[in-house]
Amino acid sequence: MYNAFGHSAGMPKGGFWDFQDYWQTVTSGRFWFDTEWKQRRDINDLEAVEQQMQYDVSSVGNGVAQLQKQVLELSMTVVVMSQMLHEAGVVDVAKLQERIDAEMEKLRPKRPQPAAATTGIEAHPAKPKPVDTPVTCARCGQSVLSSHTTITANGTVCDSCAEKA
Repeated sequence: MYNAFGHSAGMPKGGFWDFQDYWQTVTSGRFWFDTEWKQRRDINDLEAVEQQMQYDVSSVGNGVAQLQKQVLELSMTVVVMSQMLHEAGVVDVAKLQERIDAEMEKLRPKRPQPAAATTGIEAHPAKPKPVDTPVTCARCGQSVLSSHTTITANGTVCDSCAEKA
């Protein structure tokens, strides 16, 4: 005997095709606020990302090691060829070194010129000094230049009164 879902009547519940239990679980209020499955999903996602990053880092490391080996081999080839040409009297080592240095200098990035050198305008112009105006001391009442005063909680006082305090 089969039910409406094609299961035999004696089949235990909870199987893959048991739609009633599935919908009961999905619509049950006790799972609505369950974040544990989200945490498990996030952990699994992060583990997959971590594995991919480990693979990427190891492949980059292998590539760098291979490049280092090739650069070393090329450097040694150039050194040996230079020595052989020098021994044969074909190459002057000093001139060769000068030309290598000149070519290396061409490859170096150029430093940008300061703005003042190219436009005639100063990059950071000096600020004009403030005008020295006479100020009355709040303590002794004497008139002094503002450059010789100190501002306190009681007002502007002359340097001699500020030293006494």
